[in-house]
Amino acid sequence: MAASGAPERTAPDHDKTALGWIDFEGGLVEMGPLLFDPLHVAFVQHIEGGKYRPKTPIVPAELGERAGAVGAAVLARELLR
Repeated sequence: MAASGAPERTAPDHDKTALGWIDFEGGLVEMGPLLFDPLHVAFVQHIEGGKYRPKTPIVPAELGERAGAVGAAVLARELLR
């Protein structure tokens, strides 16, 4: 499982008022709310002022468990240019 952040951006299907989101990829994302609900609670508890900040969406990557492989392929292609 991997995580990536998207600071200062929004995705079309995420809350437009948030400053960004955190997406996770890998097979564990299939756990859905069983994984993401506790992750969000832990995230809010561990960042400074978490209770007072806008909610940061923590979501599965749109490509699911393929996200890492697709990202690696794109990076490899760009490095070979």
